[in-house]
Amino acid sequence: MAAAESTNSAVVNNMKNKENGNFIQRHYKKIRQISALVGIALLVLIYIAALLAALVSSPSANGLFMASLYGTLVIPCLIYGFQLICRVFGGPLTEADDNKKKEK
Repeated sequence: MAAAESTNSAVVNNMKNKENGNFIQRHYKKIRQISALVGIALLVLIYIAALLAALVSSPSANGLFMASLYGTLVIPCLIYGFQLICRVFGGPLTEADDNKKKEK
């Protein structure tokens, strides 16, 4: 009986979400901000690890330096790709964006 109630509530919630618009569309700005902050945090951690390894003359300093160079190039590209996917699958963000799509 509890499973049937949870299924019904899930269906009702899904219908409410469709009525209120797409999740990505409604939270696009927050998703972009969070992904940018995660990318910044990852890059800062990689740079700190490389710097500390170089300061203590660790044998892994060369590998951490290469990881920081790799991360500097790859992490922003991944964030851009993630945001592009959100933009493509999220639909128009505002009525103005919707009107622009209709004009094209």
